[in-house]
Amino acid sequence: MSDYIQRIGNLLKLQNLSEKNRALLYAEVNDGTIESAIFLHSSPEKLIFRYLSTELEDLIYEFWEHGNNQVTPQSWRSMEYLLHGQAFDLRFGFPDEFKKHENAIDRRPRLLQRYFQGAKVDYSNPGA
Repeated sequence: MSDYIQRIGNLLKLQNLSEKNRALLYAEVNDGTIESAIFLHSSPEKLIFRYLSTELEDLIYEFWEHGNNQVTPQSWRSMEYLLHGQAFDLRFGFPDEFKKHENAIDRRPRLLQRYFQGAKVDYSNPGA
């Protein structure tokens, strides 16, 4: 089986504006759906919001469905993949960690604060 984590990282690199930027991919997956975004840290006070490519979304969903030798299929609900230079940090969120009354948009400010302390998000050109 191919290494999903490496393939996801390689596709994320293609969507990053510069290797100097940190890029955070956030995805929430449920049966039949995926909600996702990329946040590019272009300066200390600015994040750029981007949609994921279809190829990247499909790969994340495939990983969720099938897992790999270290991750059980359909065991996680969210993925936080932080790319910084050639290194990365990966965190999975599991179903019991989510509040039933919240959605991904509700959780986004806390997520961004944790990674980018106070940076403002530019949503002006998400498909670039």
